[in-house]
Amino acid sequence: MKYWIIIENRQHGPLTSEEIAALGWLRRDTPVWHEGLAGWVTADEVDELAALLRPPSGRPAAPAPVCPGASAYGNGHRWVQAPVVNVEPEPESFLLWSILTTILCCIPTGIIAIIMSTRVSGRYACGDYEGARRASRAAELWVVVTITVGLVAAPFVTLLGMV
Repeated sequence: MKYWIIIENRQHGPLTSEEIAALGWLRRDTPVWHEGLAGWVTADEVDELAALLRPPSGRPAAPAPVCPGASAYGNGHRWVQAPVVNVEPEPESFLLWSILTTILCCIPTGIIAIIMSTRVSGRYACGDYEGARRASRAAELWVVVTITVGLVAAPFVTLLGMV
């Protein structure tokens, strides 16, 4: 059977259930329509599509990430950006280095490094590859700044400890 679905306020179709599953766009509240229906219904109301929504082997489904900038639809639900088939590798997050330099060198600049590090994976998961690269470069920069501040401050802290 061929279906039409609405993602980010745009109609897509006709698509088979296999094509919809492969795209990874389907959510319980995704509006769908096929010939024979009087109007649009949600995906969980169509038996064939509801079967695609069930997680394999009885495990609970992981919640889909809500990406910044995703458009709102109708009743306030947020849509997840559609997955991209040709994916580039995820940039380094520098999270471990950020944590270590925060503990060992300088807390204020280290916290900024940690914040930048945590943005990498989220932006990458939403398909914002340029944003993930920028966050990775920023995290690396703040790790270097944190190490530098720690090395510059170490002699002064030692001198103050002697006084």
